[in-house]
Amino acid sequence: LYASVIIRPELGVLASNETQQINRVALVSDIALSETIGYAGADTVIVATTNAVTLGIANVLLSINGGGLFEAFTNDPFAADEDIGPVAAAFVTADEIRTIVGRDTTDGAAKAEIAYAQATVPTLSAATWTTVDITQSVNGDTVQALGWITPTMLLAGVAGDIYLSTDFGESFPDAAVFAGTDAINRIIAGANKRIWVVGENGLILLAKNNSTTFEVKSAPTAGSVQCITEAENGAVYAGIGAIIYRSTDQASSVAGWEALRDFGTNKVVKQVALGAVRNGGDAQVIRVVIDDTAAGTGAVYISIDGGTTFEQVPTQVNTGYNDAAFSSTDDNKGFLVGDISAGAGVIHKYQPSTL
Repeated sequence: LYASVIIRPELGVLASNETQQINRVALVSDIALSETIGYAGADTVIVATTNAVTLGIANVLLSINGGGLFEAFTNDPFAADEDIGPVAAAFVTADEIRTIVGRDTTDGAAKAEIAYAQATVPTLSAATWTTVDITQSVNGDTVQALGWITPTMLLAGVAGDIYLSTDFGESFPDAAVFAGTDAINRIIAGANKRIWVVGENGLILLAKNNSTTFEVKSAPTAGSVQCITEAENGAVYAGIGAIIYRSTDQASSVAGWEALRDFGTNKVVKQVALGAVRNGGDAQVIRVVIDDTAAGTGAVYISIDGGTTFEQVPTQVNTGYNDAAFSSTDDNKGFLVGDISAGAGVIHKYQPSTL
């Protein structure tokens, strides 16, 4: 177990040094993909992706000191006017991190595409990117989700399909392991070697034992499922529209879902994270990140009683959150990214209150 003492949270403002909106964020924990090698500075390596400025090239942002300084990679993965969406990062050797990102802008002459860069932590920002086509995708497709499940299992969500790489993202040679029609929004590793995939029109998929055999599960409503996570006790939490839901039957039925909280008009649940427990999450601690689609302020809520009540974390100025990543070992640490505010893409740190 890695559960920690929860301290009343606040949001700190970090300098992104980025003029465009920030789309996704990933942390490198001290638990490597192989679960045999570690990194003494848990959650100090943070990677985030951005939109491209008109006629310019989108950046991948990196911090190697826990958010104290963000800088763009020296090299860029994609061409001008191509936004970058999902991101995954993890140790692939005892001292090297590989970062993988997906192109989020249609290129009519090209298939869906990821890019990867690998280096030791001190030299990561200068690493060279290698682009990889998802060869069985369709020209004009984009990558909407990445899920790095095991060292040799990287899944990419492209439109309604899921593709598999077994070599750290260096190739996607085969046909889709799942073919669908509803766009995929997120792929995550759940508890007990379960893989969850969510998307549009109430799409929820589950694969067991880290397989690529996906079964279609039941959502409480046919909305856009933006996020999902699983607790150690098997409960499943999903954000659909403005509501955070909990399923007590592994999303096996509509009746098994319960609405915990409706966050209101123009709100969208973008991310949900549970407390820090190694195999799944602590179901008593729930953090929910909210976007505001009416150009209002994004927000973070926390429950420490399993979703019976939620308290809003004091806000910092922003115009909406797009993603968040929370520590898997420290209940008091997380990073949120969002739209442009005061001329810069937003990065906020979820941290213990100083009051």
